[in-house]
Amino acid sequence: MHRISFWLAILTTLLLTACASTEGNYYKAAESASHRQPTLVGSKVVQMDPYAVQTAYAARIDGELVRAGKKGVLKPLKLSPGEHEIIAIWNQDSLYGRAVFTLQARPGARYVIVHERIDNNMVRIWIEDDAAHLPVSEPQMVKAADPVALGPNALSPLYMHLFRLR
Repeated sequence: MHRISFWLAILTTLLLTACASTEGNYYKAAESASHRQPTLVGSKVVQMDPYAVQTAYAARIDGELVRAGKKGVLKPLKLSPGEHEIIAIWNQDSLYGRAVFTLQARPGARYVIVHERIDNNMVRIWIEDDAAHLPVSEPQMVKAADPVALGPNALSPLYMHLFRLR
């Protein structure tokens, strides 16, 4: 009995360690001498569905994971001024959508990822200047799909580890 408990404890520790380990580089904006760093935040929905919670957030910036993940919905992410590749993820329940944008971040600007559910299968996603309420990227139509369909580059290392998507 003690031997089983010992091996169960070892197995649990190994599983927790494997699941908690995250690999990859995380995005960190270069610190600016000015306090006018641009920021990016999700999630602004065009038409709220009272029966479904939808979010959109930056999953990767310039090829690096965003540590905030879905918390980036609420907390503005600092960007370095200049051009960035943004991978945005839209989520509702078990459905996901993925869009890739190029953003030219201006000092002091605040950007927001906006999304609009078109129908059961399609979502429109874009980035807009929060002050001007004008798009700064071309809106993209993305298919709402199972997360595996998005591919491993859009998802977190933990998710990739759990579902062996590396």
